Amino acid sequence: MSEHTPGPWDLTGNPNENPRFVGYIYDAAGNQIANIWPPEANARLMAAAPELLEALRVIMDSVDAQKARLDIYELELARQAIAEAEGR
Repeated sequence: MSEHTPGPWDLTGNPNENPRFVGYIYDAAGNQIANIWPPEANARLMAAAPELLEALRVIMDSVDAQKARLDIYELELARQAIAEAEGR
């Protein structure tokens, strides 16, 4: 499996106000990694991908460790990642 660009990723707005273009996604070093076209929900989901992946890894580590329940921290991490992906 190849490595993805490390997060966090940031979504910037449309600098030219082009209605057929949403914006750009940049990595933590400021490198442009994607041009985003509508719908805007795709842009939010793509920008949140590193946080979503990390949240799922934390949750699965807990499940794999056979915890009886997930901790508040793990659930909140997942909620935050989902909210970012949904633009909330």
